[in-house]
Amino acid sequence: MEAKSKALTGKVLSARISKFFREVRAEMRKVIWPTRRETMIYTSIVVLSIVAVGAAVWAIDTVFALGIGLILR
Repeated sequence: MEAKSKALTGKVLSARISKFFREVRAEMRKVIWPTRRETMIYTSIVVLSIVAVGAAVWAIDTVFALGIGLILR
């Protein structure tokens, strides 16, 4: 009885996994992928944002370092 139960569980699991991948494939067909131009624009925005935030953090860090240097002098 236990062997039959394990075999049934294996079949059910296999069916669920197959169903999952069929659903994933169906959903991936619905995706509207960005064009090459859109991807380049979005990538540029991200890179520029990272540079801007990095510069802002560097500037704030420099100001604080100078301020603490003046206080401790």
